[in-house]
Amino acid sequence: NETQVAQIGKKVAFVAPLLPHHCELEIWNDVVRQTGVTGVVLTADQQERAFQTFVETCNLAKVPVALSCKTLETTLENKSFLGGLENEIRDADLVIAVGEASLATYQAMKARRSLQNRLLVWQNAPRPPATLGLWKATPFAALPPQMTREKTIRREVLKTCDAIISLDKEGATWAYLEEVNPQRIRRINRGVNTEIFNLESLGKNKADIRKALGLSANDFILMQTGPLEIDSGALDTVYAFKSLIQSHTKFTGKVKLLFCSTGASSADVRQAVVDLQLEDHVFFLNPSDSGNKLLVGNQLSPLISACDALIHSPLAPSNGSPQRYLDTTYDVLCGLACGVTVISNGFGWAGEFAGRFYKTFAGGNIHSLCRVMFEAVDKREKLHNVRRAAFKAVENELNFKQSVEEFAKIISNTLSGPQVQDSNSIESC
Repeated sequence: NETQVAQIGKKVAFVAPLLPHHCELEIWNDVVRQTGVTGVVLTADQQERAFQTFVETCNLAKVPVALSCKTLETTLENKSFLGGLENEIRDADLVIAVGEASLATYQAMKARRSLQNRLLVWQNAPRPPATLGLWKATPFAALPPQMTREKTIRREVLKTCDAIISLDKEGATWAYLEEVNPQRIRRINRGVNTEIFNLESLGKNKADIRKALGLSANDFILMQTGPLEIDSGALDTVYAFKSLIQSHTKFTGKVKLLFCSTGASSADVRQAVVDLQLEDHVFFLNPSDSGNKLLVGNQLSPLISACDALIHSPLAPSNGSPQRYLDTTYDVLCGLACGVTVISNGFGWAGEFAGRFYKTFAGGNIHSLCRVMFEAVDKREKLHNVRRAAFKAVENELNFKQSVEEFAKIISNTLSGPQVQDSNSIESC
């Protein structure tokens, strides 16, 4: 209580050009309520509707919303830039920026020295330097400017911020290998609120959600996670699905494939659907469709509960702007909590976690993916115990209240401690 009284009146600014998953916003909201600080989310103007949906979801769950939202202009060239950010964080005691390679994070870092506030980096989807240098594979091509910029931003942010909040061991390990002081690396679990995501509550609305989306209540729905990019495995999924329908004709008309995303390869994926004559079996939903309140950016929670299986099949990390790179870890975890079968190639931390309960397939192998798809459809009635075990693991290992307590402690310690400076960074010169 004494700690909470000491934080009253202090302002915490959450800088997120692209809003994170609903579960992460929930953690922020609960921490602001617990610590007594004033919390404001600074995001791009296109994200206003997504935040409003978060507020409406909290209202339905009777959860008080302590966060406010301020939208800022961004640019087409780099959607991780927020115009006027420096003025908005001028009176903030603590800035928490999403992503260590975001231009908005770099803006906050540059303003940090003159404003004398604290800077924490919310590392929910780490992109290590190895992936930022993939373009070096061509000997006669220079590193693209955006890749060079991201590597520079990442290096300076990691050296200068007061602490890095890693949501998984992978991000913490990368920071440690890049010689970040271990005392500045903080680990919290990816908390999933099982009062919202569980085996019973969302299942009750399954038929209503499907009806709103124009999907049959009796169909088996497979949903692909991630953007419509070659790197996300979207094209492989289409060919594997065709193989499933062709090899098992009893599934014709009864099994559907759903995409709810955009990306640079949208045209290629759609053309493949036409060429393979799958128009009656594959559905595309636009997450930016203003006419459908269920679809808001990367907030796929309602759709997840309406599906029978999630396909998590990234082939490689996607580089570039936050618009293209979309972490799907929370989608997989929420799917597990809701009793949705997860079809994963074991990629990344989410794939490793899901692999404890369901068979994984060989990434890039459409025959392997087709086989796991068949098992998901054919054995769905026999997976009750597996679904229960997955939910229990999420409930115990990714406890929401524990994540909130860990994050609240980090904020309190940061506000009461001295500002960190690194003598090797440009910022200290």
